[in-house]
Amino acid sequence: MNGRRGLILGVLVVALAFGGVLYWRSVSSASDVIEVSGDVRADVRVVTAPAIPTPAPDVTVGIPAATGSATAAGSATAAGSTGPAPGAASSTQKRPASGAAGMAPVVAGRIATVAVEVGDHVDAGQILVELDTTMLDLGLAQARLAAVRARAEVGSLDSGLATIADRRSQIASAKGKLSGTRSQLLVTRSQLTSTRARLVSTRAAAIKGRADLVRQISLLEQLIASGNATSTPPAPAPQQLLAGMKAKLVQLDAGIAKMTAGIAQIDTGLAKIATGLSKLSSASARIASGESALDTAARRIGDAKDVLGIMADARVLGVHAAQVGRDSAVIKAPVAGTVAFARTAGTVAMVGAPLVRIRPDGVRKIDTYLTAEQLSAVELGDSADVSIDSFPGKVFRGTVTAIGSSYRYPPNSFSTSLTHMTRAANVTITLDGDDALPYGTPADIVIHTSARG
Repeated sequence: MNGRRGLILGVLVVALAFGGVLYWRSVSSASDVIEVSGDVRADVRVVTAPAIPTPAPDVTVGIPAATGSATAAGSATAAGSTGPAPGAASSTQKRPASGAAGMAPVVAGRIATVAVEVGDHVDAGQILVELDTTMLDLGLAQARLAAVRARAEVGSLDSGLATIADRRSQIASAKGKLSGTRSQLLVTRSQLTSTRARLVSTRAAAIKGRADLVRQISLLEQLIASGNATSTPPAPAPQQLLAGMKAKLVQLDAGIAKMTAGIAQIDTGLAKIATGLSKLSSASARIASGESALDTAARRIGDAKDVLGIMADARVLGVHAAQVGRDSAVIKAPVAGTVAFARTAGTVAMVGAPLVRIRPDGVRKIDTYLTAEQLSAVELGDSADVSIDSFPGKVFRGTVTAIGSSYRYPPNSFSTSLTHMTRAANVTITLDGDDALPYGTPADIVIHTSARG
């Protein structure tokens, strides 16, 4: 009896399961679309402040170098310190760490003019921001003056080669120029050597002072930890003294790092001077031994011309570098679009800080969220129809191009029929053809799933 009853129950279970499969297939074949809400993606391009090299000193021209990062870092409001604009997408570009190794933030320059405002439409290549170019213009003028003078020296040797038969004195003139150049290099080497010695001495004193300061900080921290550190007003509290000492330690670290960098630059300059002196010595020796013959003199003048030509070529490269730096101070729009954020003129921009944010034209991506049940019927390449209120009656065709790999709660700001306590995966629809929709616009989406089952 029990066996017969069990057999009957088994048959009923199989029948119910078979009926459920048939019902599921009929439902899935009847429902081959998924209707959801979405938003047109609001992409943002961030235009950041560039790193512009400051002009280098030229001891022969007498124009000092700019000290932009040292003077501007603490004297003006940095554009990079205000943070991103509310509601704007975050930039993927990284800024230099302002406190790394105790070094000061790197300053791109003061913002002289901002040519756009929030809401303006800009074209690719349009000028957005211009940084102050006072020092850059000075450096460019310095580089051009040095290049003209170097090329003039080469030209004087060219004319000497053309008239060597009648102007033997030009050999002596070339020899004098080489001698003058050598004297100039020797003076410069002496100045750099003296400066290096002072930097080494100052750095050693700073390192010793740092060690003493670290020791004092350690003693004060131990005293505070023991509870015996007290002070009587108006004397500063031990914690205030400790904070001041630590701030001084950061300044010492920054100064030591700058002195170390300065010593390295001087070493590089000394190496270049040594190479130049070696070349000048070789040229002078050849000219001295060939003064008795015009042919020999011509060859020696040619050698001198080569040396000066190298210097002239280097000056031309310096002009190009200065021009690139000057051009970098004019920041242009990388794409066409609408300005979503713009810095204020008169502030100082840190390298990598956002200057302008642009929402590009031609937004063609729509984001939505699907539950696990909905997502089981969707695959990459599925077609989709998109409609928005600003284009009544028009349907934009698209394709599923991205499916999220994880589930999360849709953001409260996202317009969706899902309960915001329901986990869902992000799905991206890309419009076909050249269709583009206004960014940030709510959209109704119909995904055609082809009744997969």
